[in-house]
Amino acid sequence: MILAGLVGARWITGNYDWTYFAVAGDQFTDPRKTPIRVHVAEGPGYDGQFFLRLAFEPFTARRTAWGIEIDGPAWRQQRIVYPLIVHIAALGQPRWVPFTLVAVNLVGVTVLVLACSVLAGRLGLAPAWGILPAFFPGPTMGLARDLAEPLNACLLTLAIFACTSASFGWAALALAAAALTRETTMISVAAVALAHQFDNPLPELRRADFSPIGEQCTRKRINFSIAHPPSAFWPSARS
Repeated sequence: MILAGLVGARWITGNYDWTYFAVAGDQFTDPRKTPIRVHVAEGPGYDGQFFLRLAFEPFTARRTAWGIEIDGPAWRQQRIVYPLIVHIAALGQPRWVPFTLVAVNLVGVTVLVLACSVLAGRLGLAPAWGILPAFFPGPTMGLARDLAEPLNACLLTLAIFACTSASFGWAALALAAAALTRETTMISVAAVALAHQFDNPLPELRRADFSPIGEQCTRKRINFSIAHPPSAFWPSARS
């Protein structure tokens, strides 16, 4: 309810315009060429405008399209899970994309809180502690600006949750999806693999062998990269 209230307050601040969350700037976004009316401010804007663009057309070889130019095509394209989910949820309809960007993140933060509450209970803590991650800067800022952090935190937490349940296949899938949401998640793969080497309060983590997780997650990401190299979508992409 608190998060929904924060979203509602920002929606009202943006004059009831869901594109306000994307923080588009006129340096990269031309409102005269976008398929829907987009709130555009002066300056470079913020990363949400690039997720907006990719949600219109997730796989594309065009650097500039739909009225939005992508600053680092290869870099933005590897964070494909968030805009791809939005594109599918919005049924490919541009007019539904702005709201769906916010809705997917709100669902992601909600699942994050629920998973953290269950994990807190397994650690012997009050489930109410599970709400704290929702107010960390990443999820909060991401929810307010159409960024990938809320979904990334959700997927990473679900991977840890799966580990504690010894569901390593699901853990690998969640980690692979998280890595394709934000590439820095690959650091977490190593962290999870090393966690069982130390004294951990969760018996499931102490007994578990995490080596299959890192192997499966890495294989899934490599297979995606081979099947969809950045050069296939962005022939002139910068490294």
